[in-house]
Amino acid sequence: MPSATRRVDISHRLGVGVALVALYVGAARVGFSVAFVAEQVTTVWAPTGLALAFLLLWGRSLWPAVWLGAFAANASSDAPLWTAVSIATGNTLEAVVAVWLISRVYFDPALRRTQDGLAFIVIAAGLSTTISATVGVLTLCAAHVQPWARFAELWSAWWVGDALGALVVAPVILTTVRSQGTWSRRDWVEAFSLILATLIVTQAVFGQQRDSVRGLHPLEFVVVPFLITAAVRLGQPTTGLVVLGASAVTIWNTVQGAGPFASAAVHESLILLQVYTGVLAGTGLLLAAAITERRIGESRQAAVNAVSQVLADAPSLADAATPILRGVCENLGWPVGALWLVNEDRQRLRCQQVWRNPTTPNSTLETATGEIVLSKGVGLPGRVWANGEPAWSENALEYRRTTDRAPTLLPGPHAALAVAIRVGDEVRGVIEVLSPSPITPDPDLLKTMATVGNQIGQFVARKQVEAAIIDGQRRTRAILDRALDAVIGMDHLGRITEFNAAAERTFGYTREEAIGRALAEVIIPRELRGRHQAGLRHYLATGEGPFMDRRIETSACHADGHEFPVEVSVTRVMEDPPMFTGFVRDLTARAQAEREREELLRSEQTARQEAERANRAKDEFLATLSHELRTPLNAIVGWTRMLLEGTMDEASTRRALDVIDRNAHLQVHLVEDILDVSRIITGGLRLDLTPVDLATVIGAALDAIRPAADAKKIRILCRLDAVNRLAKGDPQRLQQIVWNLLANAVKFTASGGRIDVELVNAGEQSIRISVGDDGAGIDPSFLPFVFERFRQADGSVNREHGGLGLGLAIVRHLVELHGGTVWAESQGLKQGATFVVEIPTMEPNQVLSAGEQRESIRVDRSPSSDALALQGCRALVVDDEQDARVMLATVLKRAGATVWTASTAREALIHLDMSRPDVLLADIGMPGEDGYSLIREIRRREAQEGRHLPAAAITAYAGNEDHERALKAGFDCHVSKPIVPAKFVRTVVALYGQREALDGTH
Repeated sequence: MPSATRRVDISHRLGVGVALVALYVGAARVGFSVAFVAEQVTTVWAPTGLALAFLLLWGRSLWPAVWLGAFAANASSDAPLWTAVSIATGNTLEAVVAVWLISRVYFDPALRRTQDGLAFIVIAAGLSTTISATVGVLTLCAAHVQPWARFAELWSAWWVGDALGALVVAPVILTTVRSQGTWSRRDWVEAFSLILATLIVTQAVFGQQRDSVRGLHPLEFVVVPFLITAAVRLGQPTTGLVVLGASAVTIWNTVQGAGPFASAAVHESLILLQVYTGVLAGTGLLLAAAITERRIGESRQAAVNAVSQVLADAPSLADAATPILRGVCENLGWPVGALWLVNEDRQRLRCQQVWRNPTTPNSTLETATGEIVLSKGVGLPGRVWANGEPAWSENALEYRRTTDRAPTLLPGPHAALAVAIRVGDEVRGVIEVLSPSPITPDPDLLKTMATVGNQIGQFVARKQVEAAIIDGQRRTRAILDRALDAVIGMDHLGRITEFNAAAERTFGYTREEAIGRALAEVIIPRELRGRHQAGLRHYLATGEGPFMDRRIETSACHADGHEFPVEVSVTRVMEDPPMFTGFVRDLTARAQAEREREELLRSEQTARQEAERANRAKDEFLATLSHELRTPLNAIVGWTRMLLEGTMDEASTRRALDVIDRNAHLQVHLVEDILDVSRIITGGLRLDLTPVDLATVIGAALDAIRPAADAKKIRILCRLDAVNRLAKGDPQRLQQIVWNLLANAVKFTASGGRIDVELVNAGEQSIRISVGDDGAGIDPSFLPFVFERFRQADGSVNREHGGLGLGLAIVRHLVELHGGTVWAESQGLKQGATFVVEIPTMEPNQVLSAGEQRESIRVDRSPSSDALALQGCRALVVDDEQDARVMLATVLKRAGATVWTASTAREALIHLDMSRPDVLLADIGMPGEDGYSLIREIRRREAQEGRHLPAAAITAYAGNEDHERALKAGFDCHVSKPIVPAKFVRTVVALYGQREALDGTH
């Protein structure tokens, strides 16, 4: 709380305390004037009601004022001074304990509910007053002011006097201070008249002499109708004043010896007077509370009903804002209401509308509407926006000012209540009500306001849905109007409900002419109408029909009577009653074109079917490719993420690296297969022919496939019986053939199975390689297609075996490039399969022709350490991608090289002039000047200087034409990505060896 506000609060409490002391002393003087039992014991002790009311309204911190008032009132008696201290302490404890006990339960000081009245009667008037009576009488007896023999009599008189003081005085103060709403002039006149009439009637009854009214005791209850009238008509404050006035007149006349209670025996008079006063006060208190509670419940229900009625008729929340606020505030008795809405950017809460009761003086409210903007958590609405929970400010300053132009809705301390307007789980706004006077939080009112907030939220959500529906209908209408096909709606009776512009053009009817007519008589040829009507009846009875959810070619009828071919599909769009939408396409032009091309299409039908089958196979392949590429990527990405988190132990890290490396190689293999197929299709796949020992090829392929076979516990038996094992071919491609066949066998062989590999001579000029297994086998119907691209026996999504369906197609093309043949054999499913390859052999002394050899850099592939293989070598790495650049530099540095890096061709030329590297390793695809431009500029300069820098092209463009283009541009070799570190180092070693040879070092 700011210091200025704190000073105001202290000054306010000090003033309240001084007023309490003065009122307490004055009321005590009056009370002592009717003390008949003893000097300190009176019939009705009004200070008890004062103390309770002040502490309930302004807090228990005012207890020193109670004590000072009680001490000052009792210090003037003839009793010792310490008795005044003790009695003051008892009176103070009485009030403090009463307030503390009442605060343990929910209590409204305005006494607007029956439970509030009962709590006040039982706790404040009944229980807590025993403290003052006990302390006071014990003090008087201990000080010998009163004899111990009178303890019970004095205690009961003291207790009853304090209880009546609480019942008669406190409710008047509490209900008057906490009164809600405003009174009209008529209310004031009625209240004044009722109180005056009560005083007159009470005086008439109790002002008579004792002898004249003796025996007429029911007569004193003529005041009860006035009490009931006050409770029913005007509520608690007036009822309290009626009780107070009637009690004052009754006590005064009884003291004077008049009225029905006057008696020669004072004790008897006091008992009758106290009982009468207690019954009057308790009855009025409970009756007024019950009636007020009922009215409050009715007003709250009226507020909810008013909001419901407003929202039922309102086109938008902006139109409903003022009626909503008026209905809530007028029915609940709050003078000011405000509607806050969250801005579209969801960053500010803006006051959308303010409603003020005309009797509430504040001229800045209307002009402030729309200017008050709150951030989340600022002010009561901002807090409700932030946490979504209802909130109540009983009597506090709410600081909302965010700019000089944004005043608060009510200046100074005030009560406020705010609830959220929710749409789903999102708070879209806040509805707030305010009062300039303090109001005790009321959980039931919070529930009522929460209901109002929910109503508004549901209204906003409903309007959003309605807007979406209208927008959707508008879009649907636009789509229908612009559709190229005819769209026709039909109900369950066969009547047309929709007829778009394309339908008008197709059938020659306008929309107005078609809507409402039977579909059969509008567009269906006469000879088909009976079938249409029968089909509709059959569908309605069974749910089955030939036109439903499929495309059917049939005939339709134009408005001019001619028939024409159409394509029709019908969809059910509603369930009860059924509604249908038909999509009709005019096939006249297509039918005419088909007739003109019928002969041509007949001759091409087989080719088209093949193309369609290939296209389907391609589509299946693309789906499979997506799956097969994502599978290793999933493992790579997942384990990489876990490695980056840095929480894995050494064993898990090793496993992660193995999984990443294995899946990366799998990814490379998939890409290589795809590239091979591309090269095969375009004729770009060529072989590096050389004499090859096929036994060595088979051995290398077996070494590569053995881990996969061992994982499935598959036995591989190899028999090499060929005498002449030498063939003319590409060793890498021949190994690829054998590996593909072995991988296929491992894939389709169950765990514990067997694979047989044979190498035998097939005549004098050819050699045969066969790979057989006892696995899944091949359906005889699929054998003719087993070597086709994109064809797999099981192409379903949930197929048991993975793969792209390219391996065997690649095998066939590679075998044919080597001048051989390949075929497959199988007895059927679950009978195993055998794949046989035959290629020509060559004599051991046969030499390849020059045209069959290709120039390339030969790298020593013997196993050796790369740790210092490039010691003394200076290398320049050029790549625009930083990750690739850093990786290549790291590999070379680990091999002992000195490395410079550049990200562009221009930067590389600067390094060449300054550093004079021994080897250049350059990426091809770089922005601006690419790798080709760089090597051409380097070779141009070298032609003038008479030297040669060994250079390798490092690129993801891995085709044969890419290789040749790199060599023609000036590179010495072509290295395709992804880079294998060991192989890459060996390539650089070979380049570095060329440089040393040119420099004359070897």
